[in-house]
Formats: sequence, structure tokens, C-alpha cells
Amino acid sequence: MSRRIRIGQVLTNLHDGGIEKVVLQLATGLPRDRFEIKVYALIEDNPWINVFRDQGIPVEVVGATNRASIGALISNVQATLRLARMLHRDRIDIVSTHDFFPAVIGRVASLIAGIPHRVTTLHNTYHWFRWPHHAINRLLSLWTDAVVAVSGAAMQYSIEHDRLSDELYITIPNGIAAPMQAHPDARHELRHELGISSQAKVIGNVGTHSVRKGQKFLLEAVRRLEHTHPDIHVVIVGSARRHEAEISAELHAMAGSPALEGRVHFLADRH
Repeated sequence: MSRRIRIGQVLTNLHDGGIEKVVLQLATGLPRDRFEIKVYALIEDNPWINVFRDQGIPVEVVGATNRASIGALISNVQATLRLARMLHRDRIDIVSTHDFFPAVIGRVASLIAGIPHRVTTLHNTYHWFRWPHHAINRLLSLWTDAVVAVSGAAMQYSIEHDRLSDELYITIPNGIAAPMQAHPDARHELRHELGISSQAKVIGNVGTHSVRKGQKFLLEAVRRLEHTHPDIHVVIVGSARRHEAEISAELHAMAGSPALEGRVHFLADRH
């Protein structure tokens, strides 16, 4: 019997975000008798590391840095060589990278290590990219087997700005592991917990507090409806991130304004 296919998943780090949950679902959902998964977290900040390890998914921390400086560049060259040694040691067959920073370090490291296959996944429309980002994507695509987009919008953005070969692209939408069924009393219980009447309209937003998630536009839209729809409540489910603390502070400040006070509810990450 041939050995299992070894897949190395390369991420920036392990938080409670969507990319991590997608990778965790893939890692736990693939048949264990055919695939062996290992996760490589590039930077040191990994509060979710035991979530993976508790599921039997081994994780190694590479020790890179995602800051922009000369010192960070030197550190990341060292981290790329370190990752290459890890990939070679673990006899990885396929390197799968997620987002730009891991896609660069992961693919370069895989080339150094002589890994036969590379796949990278686009999880966003990267409107903050500049021409060097797109030039790097175009160059590394020469040694990439597939570019997976999680949505048509993510693919279209890359087609227009990265301009990669058409045959590289494939769309695989994010999904959930199993059908979700709410407890029949959950709606009433949550409204009671938050002090929202059964007649009020509720808009739910799920995502980390981030510029990319656009929660402030949602709050601004609800604020403008203050006089015509004063019964609208907003429930934001998701956690704040250290590197975007100012966005979380801005959202809380907006929620405390007279037009929105008492109608915006922040819930930490929950299942």
C-alpha cells in the first residue's frame, strides 16, 4: 500500500478567524487513511494552536514576522530557510498556502525544499495591494499548480490585477462541515439575553472586527435609519484583533452614539 499524501498547510498564524476554520475543516475532514496534514504557522501569535493539536493536527511555528522593516526582511529570509528545512524533513508532497504573506514564504520555501506541488488560496479581494504584490503573485504563479478562490469575486479580482494564466484558477466556495440546526428555543433565549424584544428586527454580522469586514458601514446604515426604523438591532459576532484594535474601538464608539445606543450588541466568538 502506498503511503499517505502529505499536505503542508501554511498560514500566517492561528486565531479564531475564517481562514483557520476553513483549514481546520479541511484537515479534519480529509480521510486520515489517505492524507496526512501538518500545519505551519509563520508567526508566534497563535492562541488557537491547541484547537488544531486537540484534533490531532500537528502544528509547527516557523518564527517569521509580518512587520515591514529591514530587520523583518532578514528575519523572514531566515524563516523561509527554516520552513524549507521543515518541509523537506517532513517529506511534504503538497504545500497549500493561504493569503499573501504565507503564499510568498510558503511557495519560496517549497521550491528550496524541492516540494513537487504548490496550491495557494485567495480568501479575499485584496484591494489594498499595490503593483509589487501583483508582480510577486505573477512570478510565483510560474511554480504554482492551482490558485483557489473562495468566491467569484476573489477570482475576478485576481484575474484583473494579478493576470495569471486562466488554467490556474479554480473556485471552491467556503462551506460548513454539516447542516446547522438551531435549537427551537435559541431565538427566544438569545433575544432575552441581549434585551431585544421579540418584535424588533435584528441584523446579524459574523466576522472579526476588521476594516475588511465593513462593520462600520453597517452601523452607519442603521444610524441613518434611526427615524424610519428605530426598532432595528445589530448583533456583531466575532472577536477583536490586536493589530486592528482601532477598528474595534471605532465600532464601540459608534455603538455608543445617541442614534445607536442600546441597539448594537457585541458577542465574542461563539459556536
